Amino acid sequence: MGSAAALQHASPPAQAPDQQSALEERIRDAVQAAVHYPAAARMMGVTGRARVRLDYRSGVVDDPSLAQSSGAPMLDHAAISAARTAHYPPPPPELAGRLLRFLVWVEFRSA
Repeated sequence: MGSAAALQHASPPAQAPDQQSALEERIRDAVQAAVHYPAAARMMGVTGRARVRLDYRSGVVDDPSLAQSSGAPMLDHAAISAARTAHYPPPPPELAGRLLRFLVWVEFRSA
């Protein structure tokens, strides 16, 4: 899977990278859990993955955007919608209040 690039606006404590990686995984899982595979795409066998940019702070994501298209506009829209509606985990205390940017792959596969 793709690794998220995270930008911080403050210097993290020494243990933050491991905690940030764990948070990234939980955020990716939250977005993937919120995916609603468009019925038309599923019926046509359209699969792919889109990359979404997220600015995350203390469990809240502001204005997610498409960082890399899946090549299918309906999947791109579904990926952004999933990022908007996902229930995000709270950060570990060491990362609370910090603005973190993540790049998250959203997968669309036929079952």
